[in-house]
Amino acid sequence: MGDGPYMAILVVTPGKKYSIQPKDIDPARHLNFGKLEMEEVAAAIVRWCQQQGGWQAFTREDILAISPRLVTQNDDVLSHLVYHQWLMKTSLRRYVVTDVFIQRCYLPTLLGNH
Repeated sequence: MGDGPYMAILVVTPGKKYSIQPKDIDPARHLNFGKLEMEEVAAAIVRWCQQQGGWQAFTREDILAISPRLVTQNDDVLSHLVYHQWLMKTSLRRYVVTDVFIQRCYLPTLLGNH
C-alpha cells in the first residue's frame, strides 16, 4: 500500500452504495478501541483525516499535534494500533488506517452508540 489516499470499505445497502470516509464518522463517539489512550488517538486520526478530506497517510507528528496523549510513559499508542493491525506503518515512516480501523470507528456512528 502506498502513501496516497486510501479507498475505504464499500458499504452496500438497498439502493445505495458508498465507501466509508472520515466525514461519515463521529469521532466524539466511543470508537471501540478499549483503552482511553487508544480511543483518543483513534479519534485524533479520524479528525486529522477529516481535515485532509479522506483516508490519508499520516505521521506520528501529525497526530501528536492533535492528541498530546499519543505517548504515555514509554507507551507509544500508535505501536499498539499497529500491533492490533488497526494501522499499518509504511516504508516512509507514515501510518495508514486499515479496514478494521475504519469498521471499529464507523460501527458506533452507524448504531448511534456513545
